[in-house]
Amino acid sequence: MARRVAAWLQQQQQQQEDADGRVLYELVGAVFHIKDEFGNQHSVSVVKVPHPFLRHRGIGLASQWLIFNDFVVSVGSLRDAVMYDMAWKVPCVFMYARPGTTASFFDAAVPPVHVFKHRLLTDRSLALRMSAPSFHQLSEHDLPQEGDLVAIDAEFVSLRKQDAKIRSTQTRKNIIKPAHLALARLSVVAGSGPLTGRAIIDDYLTMTEPVVDYVTRFSGIREEDLNPETSARHLTRLKTTYSKVLFLAALGVRFVGHGLRKDFRVINVVLPPEQVFDTVDLFYKPDSRRLSLKFLAWYFLDIYTQLSDTIGHDSIEDSLTALKLYFKYVELSRNRDAWFIILD
Repeated sequence: MARRVAAWLQQQQQQQEDADGRVLYELVGAVFHIKDEFGNQHSVSVVKVPHPFLRHRGIGLASQWLIFNDFVVSVGSLRDAVMYDMAWKVPCVFMYARPGTTASFFDAAVPPVHVFKHRLLTDRSLALRMSAPSFHQLSEHDLPQEGDLVAIDAEFVSLRKQDAKIRSTQTRKNIIKPAHLALARLSVVAGSGPLTGRAIIDDYLTMTEPVVDYVTRFSGIREEDLNPETSARHLTRLKTTYSKVLFLAALGVRFVGHGLRKDFRVINVVLPPEQVFDTVDLFYKPDSRRLSLKFLAWYFLDIYTQLSDTIGHDSIEDSLTALKLYFKYVELSRNRDAWFIILD
């Protein structure tokens, strides 16, 4: 990578000036300091990405400008890069380059996702009082391989409650502003090899914004779980956990879970469809409602899960249950007659 960057810099130096002695540059990126209505502050980047770079990765966009807001990436425009408001959007950096010279720099600057492997192997808890870990710490020789199964489940807390208006009929309500959820716990259970059925990730996340509701009844998360001074969990940062998921996805691992569409949407992860097996969709009969993990576990596995209304869910237990349901689906699929009888 260093050689490619050096070659790119040398190319810049070899560029000839215009005939009249002027050197032309174009805006290729900007960084802004953002302050929202809640007083939260962070940085946002607006970057002009070369079309060849996008096409090579199968991304077709009308605009080359992308907005990078932490893990959220959205399509922007030149206006987003040049317009600012000192009340909430303060410019920090404007980056210029010669036209047509950034393509090689982008290719050189993109790190392989495998640099995240050490996060999976050596991540240490931020908790001061952590007890014995609830998962098996992976080593180099027992990393999942391409095509291996892992089961995944996530729990969330609310950073902003839902703002809704109930209609006069009391039967429906209009959602004015949806709840803002944040990932609080993510668990991954091995589904292949000698570690099958054992948790290999069980991360609790520190919060950078105030939590208005821990939703303990559903999430099982309590305030002390996310506080480094009181937590006995494997406490880590969002970017670390996010990197672990990206690394597994890059390995070609297949993910099993229940309701993964919602989980991945909130986590802001997009995976190829062939790498995702969602038991919500596997055990689904057209023109009928989606079935809960609790019901499917009872009906197909004779397992009683999520029994408590106060303790909340356990993401390791839910991951393992989803994995067992997937194995049950594979078993039933081998006997199509039995499968259709069960569905009816």
